[in-house]
Amino acid sequence: MAIKSNYLALFIIVSIGFFSACKKNKDVISNPIITGDLLKDSAVIASRDIYLWYDQIPAAFNGRSYDDPNKIMEGLRQYSVDPGFTAPVDHWSFAVKQDEWDNISNGVSGDFGLGVFFFNTNDLRVKSVEELSPAGKAGIHRGWRI
Repeated sequence: MAIKSNYLALFIIVSIGFFSACKKNKDVISNPIITGDLLKDSAVIASRDIYLWYDQIPAAFNGRSYDDPNKIMEGLRQYSVDPGFTAPVDHWSFAVKQDEWDNISNGVSGDFGLGVFFFNTNDLRVKSVEELSPAGKAGIHRGWRI
């Protein structure tokens, strides 16, 4: 009889632990919209991770002092220093907001949805194609020679 009550007590304790551990946390935001200072902080954090000159960004760089992510990228360009150059070498890096990117990749803004680069002096190639853009819908692929 004592064994059955021990199993019953153990079963009750395990059940309470199991069901209390599986409740939803209502403090978690399932689909956050990042705006304002959080967006600016995110742009700086991403730049510290993937920007070509990430290791030259000063620790004191404050993205919140800029108007938007694109202005942050313009501010970061000054740190793109390479040996042999007297001025910053990055003139092209930019950032866009999600809705602007969606418009570009869908072709709404008049963009064709592809990026190009020169493989060598006389060889222009497709670098990237947005799937839903006019270029993507036309069947253009990365690597094609233009």
